[in-house]
Amino acid sequence: MQRPGAVQLCSYAPDFTQPRWLGSLGNVAGLNYSDVMPGGNDTLSCTLQMRPGQADSAIEPGRIIRAYQGARWIWEGILAAPAPSDQGWQLTAQGAGHYGENYVAIDSGGFVHANTCIAAAITRGLRWLNPGSGVSDTGMWLSQPPTNGTIYVADWLNQITSGGAFTWHVGPWNTLKVAAIPQAVTRLLVATTPAAPTLNGYYDVLYAYYQATADSDSAQATYALASASNTQNIAQHGRLEASWDLSSVGLMTSADAATAAGDVLARYNAASFSQPFTVSQGQYLTTGGQAVDLSTERAGEVVRLVLVDGGYGGQVAPAVSITFPVGQVNYDDDQQAAQITPFQNVRNDLSSMLSALANLLQPPTTPGG
Repeated sequence: MQRPGAVQLCSYAPDFTQPRWLGSLGNVAGLNYSDVMPGGNDTLSCTLQMRPGQADSAIEPGRIIRAYQGARWIWEGILAAPAPSDQGWQLTAQGAGHYGENYVAIDSGGFVHANTCIAAAITRGLRWLNPGSGVSDTGMWLSQPPTNGTIYVADWLNQITSGGAFTWHVGPWNTLKVAAIPQAVTRLLVATTPAAPTLNGYYDVLYAYYQATADSDSAQATYALASASNTQNIAQHGRLEASWDLSSVGLMTSADAATAAGDVLARYNAASFSQPFTVSQGQYLTTGGQAVDLSTERAGEVVRLVLVDGGYGGQVAPAVSITFPVGQVNYDDDQQAAQITPFQNVRNDLSSMLSALANLLQPPTTPGG
């Protein structure tokens, strides 16, 4: 018998027939599940406490498992092979955010539009819903089309969004959302212990060194500088400059180089938290102060950190409040607590970001086909 309000799990055949509630087979203990950005529903694990070694079709690998809070569907994934234990069966699943890793990106049109291969995969059975008319080309990095069948749909989404200040997330009802990294505060996180960010340098001006003209019979290639700056950080911390060598990318316009530098500054956060915040009921609120149901939270919200004791790391009285997009939410149903991991943790090293993005911006070596 599970406690009132506990998250319930139901498994289905791949065609969504044969629903089986796992709570009818035994007690579900140690339930943990997570949601990440970029991505979506990430991983789930639990122990189904039933007679050791007892088999049941409800836990066969490949079945769809969904988590429900009351009548609300809050998580979905695919069961892996269960592992027997003295408590029953250890169950694990990969969530809907990974479904794009199971479908090859195929676009006979040459990947000149962001949405074409995604829509094709959905037609072939990818259980995502396209937003509205599909993923817009606006802001997407489409200048390096891959060869057909060489990457997966999830790789394509990472490629077209990571060149700029964009991300993607598979949200409620498995709806795909591709948008700018969120900035508007939607949650308040009340931290009862001091939180110290890891500082990687408050770089707020980035100069991009790029190739402005090509080699010719009459002249050598020329190079120039473009720049972008974060005026808010300059006002708070003073000017701290960094440089980025984009000369190997090939010909670029000044506007493209400046845009690339600006996108880096938009993604980069000097103060990132190396540890997640653990919150209990009442510590994670809407902006109106209403406690949210932690079991239903997903990544992609934007948090304003409210510290009730202690300073903000090295900033005892910061000039501006600390906010961050949420990169991961991990919920522990037994403890009824969640771990909130800032999105900055994913990319908090400027030199690593610059190296990765310079590689992404390289011109294609093979034509898309």
